[in-house]
Amino acid sequence: MKKVSCATELKIAIVGCGAWGMALAYLLGSQGYRVAVWSESKEAADAVNRGEPHPALPGAQVSDSIRASNSLEMVVSGSNLVVVAVASRFMRETAHKLAQIITESQV
Repeated sequence: MKKVSCATELKIAIVGCGAWGMALAYLLGSQGYRVAVWSESKEAADAVNRGEPHPALPGAQVSDSIRASNSLEMVVSGSNLVVVAVASRFMRETAHKLAQIITESQV
């Protein structure tokens, strides 16, 4: 696995746009990391891209380094690190989708 030396070189994919996934995205984005967030919902992804904070996280600072998409492949592609933060009831379905696109270097 390629070692990444600084925040600006590291691209992190967060699979899940709920409160837990967005809390991680806000924290990592505030530290300068490039963060791509996946949501199955286009509307939720669009809200993130407009800079709207998650309803469960009022007052959260939305960094410009956070982008969202409802395309799992787009979010995961080129990421150095993939974090899965979906509700447990969606884990099996999400894992099956990820298995089709994730690479060995991202595991």
